[in-house]
Amino acid sequence: MKEFNRIRDMGDFPEVRKHLLSVSDREVLGQTFEDYFGGQVFVVESIQDLHQIPTGFQPGEVDKDPGHLGLVGGFLPLSSTPYNYDMCEVIDNYTVILLITNNAGGPVWYVPNEIARHSENIERSIELCKGEVSGNIKKL
Repeated sequence: MKEFNRIRDMGDFPEVRKHLLSVSDREVLGQTFEDYFGGQVFVVESIQDLHQIPTGFQPGEVDKDPGHLGLVGGFLPLSSTPYNYDMCEVIDNYTVILLITNNAGGPVWYVPNEIARHSENIERSIELCKGEVSGNIKKL
């Protein structure tokens, strides 16, 4: 997974760069993503990278709790369970996931759709964000 802290470093990902510029103002050019968005920006490069995207679930909060996958900052990874993220939607060739973790915002992950389509948990997370699944998904 690639991690970025400034828009100027995103030359290899022009579509992601363009999207970030479209949802921000020119101030983002001189600031870090941490300062501007409240978190880093990540671009997923493989299905294994989904093990590094946290949900808000701690161990024991969902029935299917595959502890063998490990935890991300004390939370279950997206590879183990879907989650109702603050944003999880398809934008052009990426699925964009936002997890607000502080007053300024939080980290953003760009998952190429060719990777996202292989993850049932991303599909379910998109449905949760759209409100297409009723209730919360604890105890799947």
